[in-house]
Amino acid sequence: MRKSYVSGLLVLAALAVVSQTQAGLIYSIPAYANRFPGSEGWDNGAGSATLGFAFKFYGLNVTDITIGADGNINFHGADGDWGNVALASTANRRRIAPLWDDLETKTNGSYAAGDASVTDVYTASWYNMRVYNQPARLNTFQVSLFGADKTVAFGPGSFNFKAGDIAISYATITGPYADGFATVGVQDMSIGSGGTGSFTGLPAVPNGVIVDATPLTSLNLTDAGKFLLYRPDNASNPTSYTVTIGDTAVPEPTSLTLLAVGAAGLLLRRRKAAR
Repeated sequence: MRKSYVSGLLVLAALAVVSQTQAGLIYSIPAYANRFPGSEGWDNGAGSATLGFAFKFYGLNVTDITIGADGNINFHGADGDWGNVALASTANRRRIAPLWDDLETKTNGSYAAGDASVTDVYTASWYNMRVYNQPARLNTFQVSLFGADKTVAFGPGSFNFKAGDIAISYATITGPYADGFATVGVQDMSIGSGGTGSFTGLPAVPNGVIVDATPLTSLNLTDAGKFLLYRPDNASNPTSYTVTIGDTAVPEPTSLTLLAVGAAGLLLRRRKAAR
């Protein structure tokens, strides 16, 4: 028999204290004491959170989100839907799915938390989420929503995020997943429900379906400084997203330009000094 849905929104308390840094994650995870109330025993539960800024997602101005135990963020209230589907099949939900599957926080010390302490950034973290009824299959991951341009240092370097960016980072990824697969990506509502019907999965998996962790681990996404970057086609009114692998070990083009200018200036000063 399948488990029943645990209803109810959990109100997010202010999270000012961060405690543990996990290799692979962009931001630290809030302390256990600052978890969503009751999230250490979640099974299809959900917590509501206020971002602290307006975030544009598929044309929708978002100020509040719902964070589900089953590894997804929704924009239409509580969602305890453990029955994940391919992104192309999802209707009537705007959703961010860092690892949408039948997950739960019944392992000792596992919980979910949100953090709005960084200006114009909201980060939702899932710590040691286990695949349903599989205590050894633990997953730790987070989603960061950027409301403004921001340079963040983590891993071996830094990255220049843009307003509207969605960054998904992973510390541990362990499959295989419940009911045969998990889902990763972003999804608009279906066309008939007033949305664009757009969705973006993984670089090599358009519908976001993964049977085990291989599509994620093969991209080395648990390495420090690597993450999935979903960038909107238009930050003020996005209708679609591109997905790339961000890596702070590889300087961005603008950084390379600055390095080149700096190197040229240094060479010029050395030539003048040699005269």
